[in-house]
Amino acid sequence: MTDTPKAYMWNDTTFNFETEVDRQRDPLESERVGHDVWLMPGNSTLTPPPEEKEGFDRHWNVENEEWEYIEKKKDPEPEPYVPTELDEARNKVWEFGQKLTDTDYIDNKMLEAMVAGDTEELESLKVKYADILEERKQWRIDKKYWMNRVKELEDEELAKNTAEVNGVADGEDAQA
Repeated sequence: MTDTPKAYMWNDTTFNFETEVDRQRDPLESERVGHDVWLMPGNSTLTPPPEEKEGFDRHWNVENEEWEYIEKKKDPEPEPYVPTELDEARNKVWEFGQKLTDTDYIDNKMLEAMVAGDTEELESLKVKYADILEERKQWRIDKKYWMNRVKELEDEELAKNTAEVNGVADGEDAQA
C-alpha cells in the first residue's frame, strides 16, 4: 500500500490556503481499474503551497493554477472615542456624587454628635470641616444642575430618535 496522497485546500471565499488533508481512496473505482484511485476534495490542489511568509497570505490563483503571496490587509485603526455632551454630563453627575460620597463621613460624625447630644463636639466638627461643608453645598448644587442637564440631553436624544424613526415610517407609508 502506498502513502496516502495529500491535497491542499483553500478557502472558497478568499482563496487563501486553509489546510493540508489526506485524500480519500475511492474503493469502487480502484477495484474497477485495478489500482488506487484517490478522490480530490473541492477547493483543493495537489500543488503544495509555498512556505509561510510573515505579512502575507498564501493565495490560490485559480486562473494560473498556482499559489502566490498576497499581502495581508491591515485593519484600519479604530477612531478614538470622543465623548458626547451627554457622556460628559453623566460623568459630571458621577464626579460630584463621588465627592459627596467620599466626604459623607463628616455628616455621619456630625449626626453622631447630634444624637449623643454633644453640642461641643458638633460645634468642633463644624469649625474643623467648615470649608468642606461649604464645598459640599456647592457640590450638591452642581450635581443637581448636571442631573437636570443629563435629563435635558436624554430628552433631546429621545426626540431626535423618535423623529428619525417616524421619518422612516412616513417615507415607507408614502411609497406604499
